[in-house]
Amino acid sequence: MSPPAVTIRQARLEDRPLLNQVMLNASLAVETGEVLRRLTEAPGHFRIDEDLLRHGQIVVAEANGALVGFAAFSIGGSEFAELAGMFVDPPYWRRGIGRQILEAVERELLMRQATGIRVVAGTTAVPFYQAQGFTVVGEEKTPLGPVVPVMTKSIG
Repeated sequence: MSPPAVTIRQARLEDRPLLNQVMLNASLAVETGEVLRRLTEAPGHFRIDEDLLRHGQIVVAEANGALVGFAAFSIGGSEFAELAGMFVDPPYWRRGIGRQILEAVERELLMRQATGIRVVAGTTAVPFYQAQGFTVVGEEKTPLGPVVPVMTKSIG
């Protein structure tokens, strides 16, 4: 199957319901056990922070006119930005969309003078991030309970 034509753009406030749905779909497709139970019992985990939208800190991928993925990032007091979340709707997995989203985030971060990206990666996402040049630098306990890898990548 050939990859769909993908357009990358800044998210808009009106995208918020679709972003929440993509985040829900992707999360439910990979989580199991206690984490899955906590996610389904607390729908607040699937809400995009409006401040990220207002500050242009979310990029989206569209395929055939449908929003199919996004990444949110934040820039704090260091030169490393935080990848606050990256999600692709499961029917669009393994088509290069995640890579395109991450490349767009890196371009955006370079324009904002960031020199690297940090991500708290779910264990199933580690191979993806490693293929994109990230390395594991530690681990962190998530709000949902599990301890997962922390990964970084220098950019620029």
